[in-house]
Amino acid sequence: MPGETYLDTRYSGSVVGIGTRSRVCPGALGTAYVKVTPPKGADGRPASLDGPKREALNELLTSFAAASAARHGCSTS
Repeated sequence: MPGETYLDTRYSGSVVGIGTRSRVCPGALGTAYVKVTPPKGADGRPASLDGPKREALNELLTSFAAASAARHGCSTS
């Protein structure tokens, strides 16, 4: 959604390198979202995550989203 913002008021499309997952969840107005932003580098900008680092971040995010959904009784797929 173009008007959707994160709790820190940034627009969802404005965060470089962000990873997201969603799950069907009746307790979260129909959809629960999980996001992760890369750590900041020395210059204060998001660190570059290429290759194995990006894959590891995606695996971590996917595992966390599935575990969180299972704990809350939401869809795990």
